[in-house]
Amino acid sequence: MMACRVSSRALILTGEWVAADDGAPSAGGGPVDAEAISLTLCDAAGNDMDFGAWLIQEHLPLVAGNTIHKLLASSGDVRHAIIHARNADAAPPRSFADATDGEWSAKVASHLNHPLDRSLIAMRRNFP
Repeated sequence: MMACRVSSRALILTGEWVAADDGAPSAGGGPVDAEAISLTLCDAAGNDMDFGAWLIQEHLPLVAGNTIHKLLASSGDVRHAIIHARNADAAPPRSFADATDGEWSAKVASHLNHPLDRSLIAMRRNFP
């Protein structure tokens, strides 16, 4: 099956921080177990500190009640991976597009090579 892959890519990711339901980020990571998840990959063109600060200060308040896993890539085409994990009783997270109003958000969006308003993968759990 390896020979059948076309344009395959690989990422090695490590957990940077996790923000659980209360919105307070904590170091590390762990397994993602949720009713629905979405994955967004992006590269901040060397503006990693600005992007990380924007995620915590501007984006986290918009997704209260959901869990966000922020990962860093040590290899691959992108530097940042963001997993939004929604539990069954939580409201769906607002998209990154809802957070792109304002000067700081526009500045951060200009650094990114992947639009924040489109997740790469969005899945729902099919089993109990």
